[in-house]
Amino acid sequence: MGLRDDERVRKVRAVLRPLGELSDVFATVFVHAPIAMQIYNAEGQSLLVNQAFLDLFHTQPPPEYRILDDEIATETGAIEVLRRAFAGEPGSIRPVWYDPRDLKQVHVTEGRRVAFESHVIPLHDERGKVAFVLLFMSDRTEETRQREAIIIERMRIARLQSFTAALSRATTVAEIASVIVTRANAAFYAPRSLVALVAQADRVLDVIASHGVPPALVGLLHRSPLTENSPVTAAVQTGKAQSFRNIRAITEHHPEHGNIQLASDRGGVVLPLVVGARVLGIVILSFGESLAFTDERKADFDAFAHLAAQALDRALLFDLAQFERQRAEAASRAKDEFLAMVSHELRTPLNSMLGWATLLRGGTLAAETATKALETLERNARAQAQLIDDLLDIARITSGKLALRREIVDFGPVVRAASDAIRPAADARGVVLDVSVPDVACKVWGDAERLQQVAWNLLSNAVKFTQRGGHVRLEIRTRDDRTDLLVEDTGMGMDPAFVPFVFERFRQAEGGPSRSHGGLGLGLAIVRNLVELHGGSVEAFSEGRGRGSRFVVSLPLSVTSDEAAEVHIEPGVLDVTDGSVRGLHVLVVDDDDDARTFLATALGSWGCLVEVADSASQALALLEQSPPDVLVSDIAIPGEDGYALIEKVRALPPHRGGLVAAVALTAHARGEDRKRAIVAGFQRHVAKPVDAAELVTIIRSVASART
Repeated sequence: MGLRDDERVRKVRAVLRPLGELSDVFATVFVHAPIAMQIYNAEGQSLLVNQAFLDLFHTQPPPEYRILDDEIATETGAIEVLRRAFAGEPGSIRPVWYDPRDLKQVHVTEGRRVAFESHVIPLHDERGKVAFVLLFMSDRTEETRQREAIIIERMRIARLQSFTAALSRATTVAEIASVIVTRANAAFYAPRSLVALVAQADRVLDVIASHGVPPALVGLLHRSPLTENSPVTAAVQTGKAQSFRNIRAITEHHPEHGNIQLASDRGGVVLPLVVGARVLGIVILSFGESLAFTDERKADFDAFAHLAAQALDRALLFDLAQFERQRAEAASRAKDEFLAMVSHELRTPLNSMLGWATLLRGGTLAAETATKALETLERNARAQAQLIDDLLDIARITSGKLALRREIVDFGPVVRAASDAIRPAADARGVVLDVSVPDVACKVWGDAERLQQVAWNLLSNAVKFTQRGGHVRLEIRTRDDRTDLLVEDTGMGMDPAFVPFVFERFRQAEGGPSRSHGGLGLGLAIVRNLVELHGGSVEAFSEGRGRGSRFVVSLPLSVTSDEAAEVHIEPGVLDVTDGSVRGLHVLVVDDDDDARTFLATALGSWGCLVEVADSASQALALLEQSPPDVLVSDIAIPGEDGYALIEKVRALPPHRGGLVAAVALTAHARGEDRKRAIVAGFQRHVAKPVDAAELVTIIRSVASART
């Protein structure tokens, strides 16, 4: 550095004086050798560098530099070789990449990045103690680049086979992580590496593998939104690799960024795993030197990222196919189990009904037994009707076609009607039913019929699972802007593990042929859907088997009491007297002989004057001869159906029956069927089967509306 050779030799000799006679030899070799050399004292402090060192690195260590604190030496494991050298044992260090800016040098002139191989030799004084350590370095830059290229190519070939063989996401991810954590570390000297999957364009789904990354950094990335200006965000949004000079840049905009503690800050690269326009994941490599992401390596990184992305995409598709297959198999099993259950639930009452019908036809039953037979027939017919209604309701809910007739309803009478309907069943089972409904009106906005169904289903379920002598309690509570319906029983209760699934369709605590209670497991699923359609919620509670159950329905109150006066709802079946429809002229239209006979007999017993027709043409002829007070017609009639019939009726002048009150009585019970019937010209739509008393009430209602 401007000194003559003899001056430099004298300077080095002065430093090495503790070596005695060898100081002259070492000083001359140190100054003139073409190999880069450094001399350290026994404490590891840098004392001298020769001209070859300056030529190789274009820099020299700062005065305070201490080799035993070197970060690269620590991270590569070379520190152990150095420590042994300072203890008196010579050694060698494999080639490593070095950049002056890694050590924040103050005398950088060019900053050339090189790979060098090191050898360390302890120098002893005349007493045999280590006085100095000589470190000489050979330039292995080109050799290391060639070695890395070979490693990368081998890795590419080997992993291509592994990725191709891997099918599941777990296996493929493990292979990618293996490459990153082991092969990439060996080839690129990347002591920190991390693999993550991206769920969407704004969030990291999961960190699936990491090596040498501080837990705090992993924690910030794990299931976290991508922060603005982060290289991770840029890689995900652009689909292109992003380099960084400081690993802290990955999370520097995260609110908890200050909590990360790093032993050292290194640069690296974020590789997006891209397929088409989708970013499936990212790979983060933090290198031992800040300039590791060079143009010459970019092609290698891109090739690896492309290969990993293709493998991951294939694995995700494979897992999706596996999932769909399993779901299809589960659905098939569920369908088979459900059909078996439906068959059982329908055939069981049919067996009793057909059996008792045969005995009744024989005419040999005693009066008391005949009465029991009729009760059994009625009970089982109602059970079948309930099963069918539940199936239809679930079908409507699933297809999104369940319509609500929203009006302001006093919830109290709705609940009382449901409890009155279930009380006979509770009495028959020996279950005490307690009902507590406040005297003040509890106005809610909803469908009175569906709300009554909610209360009935909950009560029916409670009575069904409560043993003789048990209690079922129903209570309405009003709080703030909500009304709560509480149904509590002392019955068999539920396993706490089953409680979260109690509102799912076709789910029952008992399964298989050995179950002790019938039903399709639809009642509570219908309850939840109806309550949610009303803007409410329902919860189930149980402390375990034998400890009863509690269900709480919460519904929003209506806005004002003034609105309630606009509509008056009378829920449930109304009581009627014999004289209420006596003398009313009713025309019944149905192509089914049994249905016509039943309706004529039932309505006649209430005092109606009944005419029957088995077709639309016959009905029109009878209507024009003598217009009835009420027309009750089936929809599914051969030839012209009920819709065509009512359209022709409405086309008649008033004096010929054009304004006759009309009720559609049909097995077409969907919401859209009801709408179509009303639009066609019917005043009411009634689903089969129907209770005779309920039908009489409806007939009286529509007849009164026409007077």
